[in-house]
Amino acid sequence: MPSTTAAAPANSGPMVPVTAPALLAAVVQALPAGLRADHFEVGPASATDPYPSVFAQVHTPAGTGQIGVSMYPSNGPLTCSDAGTCHTDSAGEPVQVQHEAGNCIQNTVVTVQRHEGFTLQVQISSCLFAGNVPAVSALTQDQAVALAGDPAITTRMPASFVRAAGARYPDLPLV
Repeated sequence: MPSTTAAAPANSGPMVPVTAPALLAAVVQALPAGLRADHFEVGPASATDPYPSVFAQVHTPAGTGQIGVSMYPSNGPLTCSDAGTCHTDSAGEPVQVQHEAGNCIQNTVVTVQRHEGFTLQVQISSCLFAGNVPAVSALTQDQAVALAGDPAITTRMPASFVRAAGARYPDLPLV
């Protein structure tokens, strides 16, 4: 069962905007028990999306998989397309699950529109970036929903957490 209450960053000191290392640290903390991650990459914030994205290979008992976690501003209500199913998670946040046949990087995409005004998307890949090597699903859909709803994953984090994450992950390669 996924951790729905990952160790929230200590709320000491001022809150600052999320950085790629801080997002990565919060995502790694939110992974279900028994899973570990490595081979990290990031997509930096941009003029059109002020938030970073992170990607990781996740080692499960069944093998290695890959996830991507992206956040972006919510622009109106989450709409369910024909390609997905929608429901509400335990926190009352809208969730959409899409399956993209033929797209191994975005094989399953879980989108949660957070009450805080941003949307978090978890991509569960069926291949690894390195040469499209086949991979296992790193998370179940329920685990991805729990990760996307984790309160530690947010757009503003304690400055001490952001600094510590920057020291832990100082040179993340770009996607």
